[in-house]
Amino acid sequence: MRVIHFALIIALTAAAVCGAGCATTARTASPTTAMPDAALRQEIADLCAQMEQAMRVNDLRRVAWFYADDAILLGPDGLQRGGTRAALEEYWLGFGRGVDWSLITHSIEGEVGLAVQRGRSILTYVRNEQPRTSVVEFMLIWLRQKDGTLKISVDAYW
Repeated sequence: MRVIHFALIIALTAAAVCGAGCATTARTASPTTAMPDAALRQEIADLCAQMEQAMRVNDLRRVAWFYADDAILLGPDGLQRGGTRAALEEYWLGFGRGVDWSLITHSIEGEVGLAVQRGRSILTYVRNEQPRTSVVEFMLIWLRQKDGTLKISVDAYW
C-alpha cells in the first residue's frame, strides 16, 4: 500500500508541477477538472494563515503539525525528507528561529478530500545568528485525514 501511495504522490506532484509550469493559455473548467468550492479555498487560506502565524511566533513544531504524519517534502536538491512525525519536526526545527512567512497562493484545484495548491513561499528565519530569507515556488497536496482535518501530504518546492 505504501508503494502505491508513494507512486500516486509522485504522479500527482509531476502532473501539478508540469501542468502549472507549462500552461500558457487560460483554461476553463471541464467535467473532469474539479474546481474547489469557496469553503475549501477558505479552509486552505485559513490553514496557511495559521502556519504563517506559527512561524512568526517561532512555534516550529506547530508548523510541522499542519503535515500528515507520513508527509514528504521534495526539495530542489532531489532529496526527499519527512515520512515520519519526528522527521517533519526535525526539518522545521532545523530552520533555527522563525521570523516571518508569507504563503502566496497562485491556484487551488481539487475537492474536499484532495486539493493541490500552487504558490510562492517567502520565509525569513535566523540560523546561527544569521538572518536568512528563502523564496521558493511550492506545490502542496492537501489530504483530508480520518479525523476530518486537512493536512499536507506532499510539499514540493523549488
